[in-house]
Amino acid sequence: MPDPAGKWNAVLVAAFSNVAHLLTHYCMLIYPTAVLALEQALGLSYGELISLALAGFLLYGAAALPAGALGDRWSTLGMLGVLFFGLGGSAVYTGYAETPVEIAIGLALMGAFAAIYHPVGMSMIVHTAESRARALGINGVFGGTGVALAPICTAFLSDGFGWKAAFWAPGVLALATGGLYLLALAAGRLDVPSVAARTSKPVSTRAIWQAGVVLMVTMLCMGLVYRVTSVGMPKIFAVRVTEFGQAGALGIGGMVTVVFLVQGFAQYAGGVLADRYPPKLIYRLSFLLQLPLLLLAASLFNVPMLLASAMLVLVNVAGMPAENVLVAEYAPPNWRATTYGVKFVMSLGVSSLGVGLLAAIHEATGEFVWLFAVLAGLSLLGCGATLFLPREAHEPASLPTAVPSVSERACAGQRRYKTRLRGSRRAGPALK
Repeated sequence: MPDPAGKWNAVLVAAFSNVAHLLTHYCMLIYPTAVLALEQALGLSYGELISLALAGFLLYGAAALPAGALGDRWSTLGMLGVLFFGLGGSAVYTGYAETPVEIAIGLALMGAFAAIYHPVGMSMIVHTAESRARALGINGVFGGTGVALAPICTAFLSDGFGWKAAFWAPGVLALATGGLYLLALAAGRLDVPSVAARTSKPVSTRAIWQAGVVLMVTMLCMGLVYRVTSVGMPKIFAVRVTEFGQAGALGIGGMVTVVFLVQGFAQYAGGVLADRYPPKLIYRLSFLLQLPLLLLAASLFNVPMLLASAMLVLVNVAGMPAENVLVAEYAPPNWRATTYGVKFVMSLGVSSLGVGLLAAIHEATGEFVWLFAVLAGLSLLGCGATLFLPREAHEPASLPTAVPSVSERACAGQRRYKTRLRGSRRAGPALK
């Protein structure tokens, strides 16, 4: 019989998880657009102001490892609650900041709490989804929506109500969502059932180490390209897209939003492709296709720059579901949240050093030609590294089997007893 309670539990868990993904990416991309208003408010240069976000972006990755470990050892549901209240509270605090130091502290706290989502959320998805890559792609649509909404909403709030409102509004929304989450949790409407490990072929220790080393390199390359382009895009458009005149923060934010709207579609499409074809192939193509786009972007302006940026974002994020599937294939089931924590230390934490690279190159040259050249080199390195990934060692993963409860086992035993009793009654007259 269908289980309505179990179905609604799965719907609620997915809903809160997807909203958390959206809020995480939205909050982490408030500052790159708000900084355009802060240049006038604080009288500091772009390089000085964007550097204030470095600690937050580093913690966004570095704190993923302890967050994943706590999810494995304590509770994924509990960690998601910490995310809602921690992220919302730190965003509201940043909105009250008055000095560069206070802004840096607020951004650091936002990065630390935002780090919770990816190791915890990814682990929940790969444990419960029938189709890992497709489910990761759908989840990525929500993350991509957060990325797309952040620039335009931040610009609108900054232009209309001041830069502080750009932090207050999403902070209050995260706190309100956290309140609903606690109510659902207290009412027993949320649960992550225990599941048995997926069936898969054994993976040799050598293959695990080989994949681990290669993925460390590729995840760093992919993360650097994504982090630098997403953080730097508002300023890149302010310098390169002048065909529409002085668009202001709202116009620039709108252009960035248009570019990142393709991200949700790209994540879903990448997930579907990684289900149909070897994930390693999709991952390699993502690196290969973004290489010429980065080289073109180094010399493009106005509408061609917008188009090249949209294509760059599309091929970059299309490879992310395949990357997450490859990580899951080599991660022990009981350590998946921790393993994803290690992944996001590389792809979000260490790659955040690219924010310093962005600031340094702009301060030295006032332009971004050399920035795109460096990113193209990283794409070439990542593409070459995928050639050393071991052959896929797993069969397509099956849906995990839920561990039956005591009542379910009792009911099943009773049904078997009644079946045997009916059979013996039917057989009785024949035996006589």
